[in-house]
Amino acid sequence: MGFNDCVAACKFDAISIDNEGMRVIDREKCTGCGACVTACPRKLIMLVPASMNVFISCSSKDKNPLPKQNCGADKPCIGCGLCAKKCPAEAITVENNIARIDYSKCTDCGTCATVCPTKAIIDLKAGSRPEA
Repeated sequence: MGFNDCVAACKFDAISIDNEGMRVIDREKCTGCGACVTACPRKLIMLVPASMNVFISCSSKDKNPLPKQNCGADKPCIGCGLCAKKCPAEAITVENNIARIDYSKCTDCGTCATVCPTKAIIDLKAGSRPEA
């Protein structure tokens, strides 16, 4: 699936491989140095402010079926744009099949994660947010 260059590049042991072969970032260990971002040959990793609870789990610019191969079968961003259409803060754009969150605009409301059909957008507060 991946080359695991990001795992080797992390000097803080903040990236591990789960049972499905996916890279998992330990937010407690991550320092935000960006070594994993630089090391990833497919440019699938983006830094996210530690204060944010929503993020895109994998950013593959490829079209189907490659995002499923690069990001794992259960969480590929397919560039559908639904998150961008539904974001009340207009903080999400989709270009070249890659959804990007502008964290300077993001209110961390979780709407994008709720509407994402592939669950590529993770909401760490899912289930604990008050209903609108």
